Amino acid sequence: MLPAPAPEAARSTDPTLMPRWRVPGGRARVVTARAPTRWEAEVPDRACLDARVLSGSVELHTLYPDAHHATMVAWGHGSALIGECGQARSYPVDSAAEPLAIAVAPGERIDSAIAPGGTAPLELYALRGTTLVGADRASGIGGAARLLLPTGADRILLAPAPGAPEGPALLYINDLANDGDGDGLGAALEADLGTSDSLLDSDEDGIDDGPETMGYQLLPDPPQLLPAWGASPTHKDLFVEVDWEDDGGPAIGFCDGPGIIAPTAERFSRLRADSIANPDGQPGVALHVDSGVPGGGTTWGDWGGFSIVPRSADDAPETAQAWGYRNAFLPSRHRVFHYVFTHNRLGAAWGYQPGDQVMTPRLSQSAFQEEIGHNLNLGHNGAGRNINCKPNYHGHMNYAFNGDFSDGRFAAYPLNPIHLDETRGLGVPDAAQAAYLAGAPFYYTVRADGAVDWNRDGRFDTDVRAWINYPAYYGFSCENARYRIDGWGTSVLGLMDPVRPALGRDGPRLVVLYALRGQLLVRTMTDWVNCSPDITRGCGNWSPATSAGLAVGGGIAAVTLGAELHVVVPRQDGMLAHLALAGGDLHTVGSGLVEGAPAAGGDPGLAAQEGALVLLYPDLAGQLYELHWSGSWSPPAAVPGIAVTPSTGVSLALGTIGNDATPVLRAATVSGGRVTILRRDPGGWRSEPDAFTTETPDTDRAPTIAYAPGAPGTPARFYLMFRGVGATHVMRMDMTDRDGRFALPALQDNIWSAASAPPGLLYDPVGGNLRMARPGINQELLIWPYADGMFDVEMHDVDDAAIIRSGLCMGLKGCDDPTCPPPPPLFNACGGTTPTQVVDWPLGLPEPDPPL
Repeated sequence: MLPAPAPEAARSTDPTLMPRWRVPGGRARVVTARAPTRWEAEVPDRACLDARVLSGSVELHTLYPDAHHATMVAWGHGSALIGECGQARSYPVDSAAEPLAIAVAPGERIDSAIAPGGTAPLELYALRGTTLVGADRASGIGGAARLLLPTGADRILLAPAPGAPEGPALLYINDLANDGDGDGLGAALEADLGTSDSLLDSDEDGIDDGPETMGYQLLPDPPQLLPAWGASPTHKDLFVEVDWEDDGGPAIGFCDGPGIIAPTAERFSRLRADSIANPDGQPGVALHVDSGVPGGGTTWGDWGGFSIVPRSADDAPETAQAWGYRNAFLPSRHRVFHYVFTHNRLGAAWGYQPGDQVMTPRLSQSAFQEEIGHNLNLGHNGAGRNINCKPNYHGHMNYAFNGDFSDGRFAAYPLNPIHLDETRGLGVPDAAQAAYLAGAPFYYTVRADGAVDWNRDGRFDTDVRAWINYPAYYGFSCENARYRIDGWGTSVLGLMDPVRPALGRDGPRLVVLYALRGQLLVRTMTDWVNCSPDITRGCGNWSPATSAGLAVGGGIAAVTLGAELHVVVPRQDGMLAHLALAGGDLHTVGSGLVEGAPAAGGDPGLAAQEGALVLLYPDLAGQLYELHWSGSWSPPAAVPGIAVTPSTGVSLALGTIGNDATPVLRAATVSGGRVTILRRDPGGWRSEPDAFTTETPDTDRAPTIAYAPGAPGTPARFYLMFRGVGATHVMRMDMTDRDGRFALPALQDNIWSAASAPPGLLYDPVGGNLRMARPGINQELLIWPYADGMFDVEMHDVDDAAIIRSGLCMGLKGCDDPTCPPPPPLFNACGGTTPTQVVDWPLGLPEPDPPL
């Protein structure tokens, strides 16, 4: 028998600090697992083993794990005699390992766990005086050691197993007999940890105290070493796994830690301490991401869960995501981790609110934070009504901003779009806090005292109306006009053809005219009834659709003249039909045709001026014609100098803005593929080359123009809406500034809300709002009663940390779990058992990244 020293273990240099225990030096401790000098020997039957200290401060112990083997461990500095009796020889001992004195009651257990920066496996030795009375080699979770202490044991030593490096480890004296809540932690241990023995989840993050303290394992899955990855039972944790779809490229498996995960973790870490309510009293939530990429400490790493998900047979990312969630996301990680699936194609990003699933193309920091935020029950609105781009909700979930989560500093002063005191601004005494509104995406005029020119008229008044969540910066999609949206599903009766609808008034009736299967249909409404206080469909007592008995060949134009709503629409043969609606009766006017007019080659524009109808439209060659009606139609007059892009059209509106002395008739049309604004002067139609403060926009459909007259607190302005070019066909809306130029371009709705046709716009004197009708992405007919964003609703700020406090738990356990803390007041996005899938930016397109 010739014993040999065990291999020398490498030493860890990671000085990772561990969570703050309530009782330093108590039952929960951070220790350094230091390697003893160690020998392994075979011991044949009746063999004599000599193991003695020769010199120095050496402590030597021998353990017989079975009848044929012996383990000798020593620490201190000096030498020891080791070997078969009569043949032993001297070996040096040089180990900084040092036993820890403990005081334990009978039946208490010593538990260890792998700490950040530490490694497994671990060994645990128990001593009574100078006698070794017990040992364990990695019987705990993930290679940790666990030992029920023998009677009288008064010292323990935690050491790395042979070949494992030295490093930090967690050590617990666990009074298991006093475990009141059944989480595997005794009451005295929980008192020292700062957790509760009556709550399974003391920090309310949805993960129980036991797994956060010890880790866990559900066979056959591998151990989940939550403590090694940074978990704490007294500080809220957010665990995420990121999987990547196999796209055959070099980006497989890589989620940028420094550029994506680290800044997101920083923002989570700054959540207000008083709102997030961590038992350790510290601010923030700790983010931990299993990204398959090592090197990020406890913020990200390669922790054994990351997978490359194969492409599905139908090559649909949604199918691959569902497969990954079922097959690549370990069963033991459900209800602990959130699952993020990324792919390398165009498409929308989404996250369940609340929930544990996210999908996003081309993972970016902005999308990662946004979609994980949805998982934690954060919406785009923060609190109150479900309205995006609120100027006083200054947080990342708001489409108007990119940065930290909101801290709720403006919560005490909600904003109402129809009653705004511009002199108070955001309602805070520190004017610097409102300064961000002067930059992207709003570009408001902000006075040095914090006053804000909400209606952009160059004045600061105490009671104005304004569309305050409209970003004056093209590219932002804010959902900001969806309040009380009406619509009729995707059934046959709820669909519409991709031609411009029209809105108008027939006395008390709001009228929408649209086409379905080539036929002109009409619906009317007299009252908004059964309206939810939030975004909803089906609000209003709309009549069933009735047919006008007319085959439609283009966009519809309508305007009120006298007591009738006049309608002009191209028939399928290109001839222009003329109808009128009065008292609910739709009838033809005269012969039913605009007599003498050439066949239409695009959408007509119709306006009422000085007691007559004005009609402007292009023929098949793009030549504009103007006609008038005051009982009969005038001969068509060609408009020189303007060539309309084929298959587009014209829209008309009458109003006074800027330097206009009297009402001016303006037309919006398309010439050379660009939106062109015309004005009707006494000498005829002329182009307004400086109508836009930005570059003249492109479009491939007829634009729609409408005029909203001024009122107390509301400046008069024109609204212009048109379909953008490109793959998404986003609807853009511009408004005129106080100089009369279209200066405030933004997206009318979300960037994925494709527009197949121009909208119908109407300034409705009943209510004083701009109404809109247009097809949805599935060709459903939608009515937007507040297309100008001016509705009688308070817009609130909220401290996102207060929502995340409950959302962490609800994302893992569900809205109806009674152990989750309730969300704050005014927060109305949860309460059911089915999560909502919230869809966001298609990240193949540029993302907004405005300054904070």
